Amino acid sequence: MHQPWGDRFYVGPYPRRSFWDGTPDNSFSMMPGIYSYSYHMFDDGSVVVGGGADSYEGEDGELHFYDIMKVDPTGALDTTWALRTINYTGNQGYVSSIVELDDGRSMFSGTIYAYGNVPTGHIVRTFADGSLDPSFNTTIIRGYAHDILEDDDGKLLAVGEFGVIGEPDTLYCIRLLTNG
Repeated sequence: MHQPWGDRFYVGPYPRRSFWDGTPDNSFSMMPGIYSYSYHMFDDGSVVVGGGADSYEGEDGELHFYDIMKVDPTGALDTTWALRTINYTGNQGYVSSIVELDDGRSMFSGTIYAYGNVPTGHIVRTFADGSLDPSFNTTIIRGYAHDILEDDDGKLLAVGEFGVIGEPDTLYCIRLLTNG
């Protein structure tokens, strides 16, 4: 996976930033131990990482495993953003896609059964600070989105593999209303 940013690009699964000639950009350095299944780079160079880190210190001073975190343009942890764990039937889950919406909120999909301690479907929407948007909830009970697109009226088109309550077949493309 890679994502361009001006004269540089991000490359993973351990997000690193490089110049287009392949030279590493040493001004960006994330803490060792971070593995990313997905990430999204913002215009200011900050990055939301969907994966895991088992060595970031939480608000309680203890070391925690975070599945979703944001780092600033240097790779340092953005402590103003709400770090989150996601839960997959009692185990750590993973985030397969991250999409920034036009209004600054973000969509996350993956093996997500809970965001923090709040039960959710497999696609969640967050506010710009990383906190869960409680007005959005899906009936997706298995699967995840590879990509999510927002149309002009705020509805979402999700492409992936989904199991939905009341639907016996696997769905590969679903449209979600603005509330999920």
